[in-house]
Amino acid sequence: MGTSVGNLTALLPQMQEFAFPSLLALPGLGGGMESASAAEVRGLLLAVNIFEVVVNGVVSYLNARSRATQLTPSLRSVYDEHAFEQFQKYSKENGVISFISSSISFFLSILFLLFAVFGEVDRLVVDTLTSVSGGHWLAVHPITVGVCFYLSLQLLMTLITLPISLYKTFAIEEKYGFNKMTIGLYFADMAKSFLLGIVIGFPLYAVLYLVLTSGEGERVWIYAWIILGAFTILLNLAYVNLILPLFNTLVKLPEGRLHREIVEAGRQAGFPVEEITVMDGSKRTTKANAFLSGFGKAKKIVLFDTLLTTFSVREMAAVVAHELGHHAYRHIYLNMVNALLQLLLFLYLLSTVIFLPAVAEAVGVKRAEGEEGIKSALHVTFYIALELLGPLSVLTSLFSHACSRLFEYQADEFSVRSYSPSPLPERVPLLKRDKADESFRASEKEKREKREGKKGEGVEKATGEKQDEQEEGEKKQTSKEKMEESVSKLMKEVETRGEVEDSDKKGQALKRALSLLSASHLDNLTPHPLYVFFHYTHPPILNRLEAIDKNVKKLM
Repeated sequence: MGTSVGNLTALLPQMQEFAFPSLLALPGLGGGMESASAAEVRGLLLAVNIFEVVVNGVVSYLNARSRATQLTPSLRSVYDEHAFEQFQKYSKENGVISFISSSISFFLSILFLLFAVFGEVDRLVVDTLTSVSGGHWLAVHPITVGVCFYLSLQLLMTLITLPISLYKTFAIEEKYGFNKMTIGLYFADMAKSFLLGIVIGFPLYAVLYLVLTSGEGERVWIYAWIILGAFTILLNLAYVNLILPLFNTLVKLPEGRLHREIVEAGRQAGFPVEEITVMDGSKRTTKANAFLSGFGKAKKIVLFDTLLTTFSVREMAAVVAHELGHHAYRHIYLNMVNALLQLLLFLYLLSTVIFLPAVAEAVGVKRAEGEEGIKSALHVTFYIALELLGPLSVLTSLFSHACSRLFEYQADEFSVRSYSPSPLPERVPLLKRDKADESFRASEKEKREKREGKKGEGVEKATGEKQDEQEEGEKKQTSKEKMEESVSKLMKEVETRGEVEDSDKKGQALKRALSLLSASHLDNLTPHPLYVFFHYTHPPILNRLEAIDKNVKKLM
C-alpha cells in the first residue's frame, strides 16, 4: 500500500535518467572537483561502486542471518507451518538471485570503467547518427546524441540483465504462485516502457539541455529545478489517467456492499470518496495491493482486483481507510515536497560537476576543448555525475524511507481511529478466526495448485484466466469489458463473503488485512533492523500489528 509518487518510479525505472533523477540518486560532491584529473575522477567512481557494494553486502548478509528459522508464537499470527516453510524457500531463492544480480552489476560497473565502455557507446552513437543522416546537423545535435546515448545504455543494460529478470519472474515467482505474466506480456511491457521513455525523455532532456547550456550562469540550476519540478508534479497527476492505462485496465468499482462500506469509511474519516477504481493487477501477479493517487479533487483510490479475490469487505474498507489516512495527514504533498527539495539540492550540486571536462574523459569520452566541447559531452557528464555523487543518495533515501515508515504508522493509526465497520447483513456469515484462517490458507493453496497445474499447458493457460469465459463464436470483448465482467463476478462473491467474528472491533479488520497481505506475499517477518533502516519503506508487519494494538488501547 502506498502513494503514486513511489508507484510511478517503480513502474518506469527506465526513465531514471529523464524523469526522476532526484528520487534515484542525490549527488554530493562539488567543491574541489574543478581541478580533478580524469584519473582521479575514475578512482572516485571506483570508490563509489566499492562503497555501495560493501554497504549493500553487509546489510543483506545481516538480513539473511536475521531470517527466522523457527515458527514462534508471534509468527503464527501470520504464518502456518506450510506457509512458513514456503517463506523460507522463497526468501532464500530471492536472496541468491539478488546476490548474483548485485555481483554482476558491480563487476559490470568496474568493467565499464576499466574498458571505457561509456566512451565506446558514445562513439558508436555519434558514428551511427553521422553515417545514417549524412552528418545532418539535427541528427548529430547534442540533444539527439544525448537521448540516443541514454537509450543505447538502457538497451545494453536490459539485454545484460534480461536472463536474471526472466529467471526471477518465470522461475522463482512462477514457482511460488505469484507470476501470472506471459512471455508476450513481459516483452510488451518492456517495449511500452522503452517507447514511453523516448516519448517523455526526448522533449524533457531537450528542455533540460537548453536550460543548462543557456549561459545563465549561477541561476541555471534554479530554472532547471522549476522545469523538472513542474514535470514531476504533472506526471504524478497524470499517472492514473494517462500512464497506468497503458499497462493496465481500470474500471469503476460497482455499486454494492463493498462500495457502500468504502463510502461510509470515507464519510467517517471526513473525506468523501468520489471515485474508487479497480485495476487488473491479476494480469501480472497474484499479490494484492491498493494505493491512493493524485492531489485534491484529482485523487483516486485504486484497488488491485487480487484484493477482491480473498479479502472481506471490512478488511478492504480498513485498507481504504488506511489510504485515506495518507490523504488526511497530507503524505502525498509531503512526499512531493521531499522529492522537490531533493531535486533542488541535486541540481545545485550537479551544476558544479557536469561542466568539468575530466568527468567525461574519465570514462573515455573526448571532445574538442572549450565550451562547445563541454556542451557536446553533457549527456555523459550528466550520467556519470549521478554515479559520482551517488553516495549521498544513501543519506536522502534513509530520510525518505524513515518518513515513509512513519507515514505508514500514521495511516494505520488513522484507520484504527476513524473506521467503524457497519452492521453485517443477515446473508453474511460470521466466522470463527480459526475457520477464517483455514479458509484463507485453503484459498492460497488452491491458487498455488492451479498455477502449478497450468505449467506447460500453453501461454494462454499460463495467464491463469478462466478458459470458459468465451465460447467459440462469442463476440470478442474488449479488455475493459472483460475486466468489468470479471469484477462483477468477484463482487457477487464479495457480497456474501464471511467476516471474522471480532472484525467489528477497532483495528481488528486492519490487523487481519495486513496479516493476510504479508502471508500471501511470503514477507520476511523478522528483517534485520539495519536492513529495515536502509531499505524498508513500510515497517515490518509485526511492528505494525503491535502499534495497532497500542492505538486501540489508547481509544479505550
